[in-house]
Amino acid sequence: MHLSRSISPSINQSSKQALFPKCWDEPHLGYQTHYVVDGGKSRIIMNVLVTPAEVMENQPMLDLLWRTRFRWKLWPRQVTGDTKYGTEENIVAIENQHIRAYVALADNDHRTEFFSFGSLPL
Repeated sequence: MHLSRSISPSINQSSKQALFPKCWDEPHLGYQTHYVVDGGKSRIIMNVLVTPAEVMENQPMLDLLWRTRFRWKLWPRQVTGDTKYGTEENIVAIENQHIRAYVALADNDHRTEFFSFGSLPL
């Protein structure tokens, strides 16, 4: 599998923290951004975290939640996220704090190469 991607000349190409995992043919630079957004009508961004691309997307969820909760002294009733945040560890930790976790669990047993089987229209 060969994935080609160009690197913007405006990015610091010497940043070793931003390299994609070694499974790609060439090292590429990249970061992931994670946001905590208030669920009210205003949709205020409460917290942002930028991680190197090699950090799995589900890992910073709990740290972001706890930091936002204590920084702004908030007691959220619910947390919403996509399947990438839906690990058992994340859901159990959130539910143990009496916060409702609306996060889909990944069903890796029934996935095809491109789409999960249940998402295809019949």
